[in-house]
Amino acid sequence: MAAAPVSSDLVTIAPNPNNKIQGLVVLLYGRGGFGKSTLLKRYREMALEQDWRLAVSKIVDWEFAIEGKRGLFNPAPGQKVDAAEYFRLLCGQLNYALGKRNEEFREYQKAVEAVQNARREARSVLDNLQKDDRYAWLRKIASNEVVAVLRTVIPGVNLVPGIDIIADGAKVGLDQAIKIGADQAKQLYVKLSDRLKEKLGDYLEPTLTLGLSLGRDLSNFARNFPLLIFFDTYEEIDEGDSLLRLVMAAAGVRVGWVLAGRDNLWTGLEQRRRSPGMDTRKWSHPIVDWLLTSMSAAWVLLLSATSWNTSRNCLREGQVSP
Repeated sequence: MAAAPVSSDLVTIAPNPNNKIQGLVVLLYGRGGFGKSTLLKRYREMALEQDWRLAVSKIVDWEFAIEGKRGLFNPAPGQKVDAAEYFRLLCGQLNYALGKRNEEFREYQKAVEAVQNARREARSVLDNLQKDDRYAWLRKIASNEVVAVLRTVIPGVNLVPGIDIIADGAKVGLDQAIKIGADQAKQLYVKLSDRLKEKLGDYLEPTLTLGLSLGRDLSNFARNFPLLIFFDTYEEIDEGDSLLRLVMAAAGVRVGWVLAGRDNLWTGLEQRRRSPGMDTRKWSHPIVDWLLTSMSAAWVLLLSATSWNTSRNCLREGQVSP
């Protein structure tokens, strides 16, 4: 049996068939009034009652958590959920659910600042280039279209297809790339790369930067005790499901997720297209208590065995003081 990954493994890419989500994921789904919320509460009580040395979150009820922000999850046709706003909202709810403060999400706060700095520097570069007649063609392209252009013509840039892209971003990028030519787009990429250097990824893929950083914070919170997070009425925010998967991937094996909602999001052709490598446990009502208990117990035992093996190996190599 392959060794389970440990929380120190640094995830730097989006979930895919070769980078499956490692943590426990339980999806409770079914029509309204079917008892999903009651079952979710019961599962949380069981997690608190058992002597599993778990950190257990409060239940985030998204029906109430998005009051005043429902427009975020109802974008105009052809547009996507604003990733930056989504992660800001998610971080705020995790603050509440885990009893944390904003400043304790250190990786995420650093990522927010990094993305803002990268955008400022990129804007400065673009403004200067537009004054140069050799880049007169750049004056015809909106700043948000620049990202779509570069993602289209530069191999490996579009790491997270389908999210954090302007309306019909891929089509816009292709149309603009055809108009200006691939060579000019590559020249622009070189200019931005020379100026931004390692910050270029924060500019071109802010969704990846923000989502993975938030997941790494959760991974850090789970270093001492495995963490179990509970979401209710998840259908209220499932337009941003691909964004949550980034967080899940980076959170790692020591963070478990229990989501209750109306839809079975992770089956069917459309969902397989969105994340073909998703490794989930999907259960519909009714679920008997012993099944949930067994699942959680197996997860905790796996983590305990992994931690013990890691510690034993470290002791053998003199890396841990007795």
